[in-house]
Amino acid sequence: MAPDNVTQVVRSVTTPICADMCVLLVGRRVVRYARSVREVERRSAVLARLFVGLGPSEVAGLNLGSWSVRHHGWVAEARYDGLAAWYDEWAGGYMQPFADVLAAQVAEFVTPDSTVIDVGCGTGLHFSAVQALHVHPIGVDLSFDQLRLARKRSAVVRADAARLPVRDKAIDAAVAGFVHRDVDDFAGTVVEVARVLRPGGRFISVGTHPCFVASFIDRTKESDIGTIEVRRGYGDNERRFDSAAQSRLATTVGSRNLPLTAFLHTFLGAGLRIESLVELDTRAQPWVAEPDDQTILPWNILVVAAKS
Repeated sequence: MAPDNVTQVVRSVTTPICADMCVLLVGRRVVRYARSVREVERRSAVLARLFVGLGPSEVAGLNLGSWSVRHHGWVAEARYDGLAAWYDEWAGGYMQPFADVLAAQVAEFVTPDSTVIDVGCGTGLHFSAVQALHVHPIGVDLSFDQLRLARKRSAVVRADAARLPVRDKAIDAAVAGFVHRDVDDFAGTVVEVARVLRPGGRFISVGTHPCFVASFIDRTKESDIGTIEVRRGYGDNERRFDSAAQSRLATTVGSRNLPLTAFLHTFLGAGLRIESLVELDTRAQPWVAEPDDQTILPWNILVVAAKS
């Protein structure tokens, strides 16, 4: 089937509910998603169960390597466009321990062949750790530039995390790595994740600590002289840019900071039950009073929340 014909077929299968929000598009090249017809049929059935408006017969045999969703109407800002190649190189080594932490949690709650949504997947740096469990990650992100790289690693969907084009109660688990400071509506994102989780499903989120990593706190001298400078700003949830920061993300992408209570309430307010809360150091290890990375306060936080 020619790429143009595939695109027409995929566009034709959206429901009225989905049509005003997104159009399914196929990339310029149609690539083989699986080597066997049996695998194609199985993955087609998974996509049909997962995404709004797709039936098994409508996607079977398309052999798609990746999926892309483009919103119609209101679209959130994709701040990482233009930064994907740099980000992938910069974060590649740093992110691996956290990808392993996410995968270890996923392994406790899902069975092989399950589908896991990676919310705010970026360039797909978590995919390989999850795939090692024989689990199928599908990445969701808003940045075309990031997904350009992520699609080489797994199936991806371009969508706003607060408006997921996924069926209710369709997935076993969702993961998010360093997302809660990036999105404009993290509470809305968690509500959407809760909606698409099956009863008993888990949302596993790891990211920077709401109390100790933000524009109001300077940790640049922490490892050298053991001091941290705290300024006004805790509780200010406006997107802030730090022109003096060493991080390119802080100067170009910026971040929002939720106070700890507001951060935790995003999970509880969405009807999820927090099962585990672990403070981590910069190497994704549980934080201790004298950690190996020479920090004096936790740097990251891991949350595991369950849907009843």
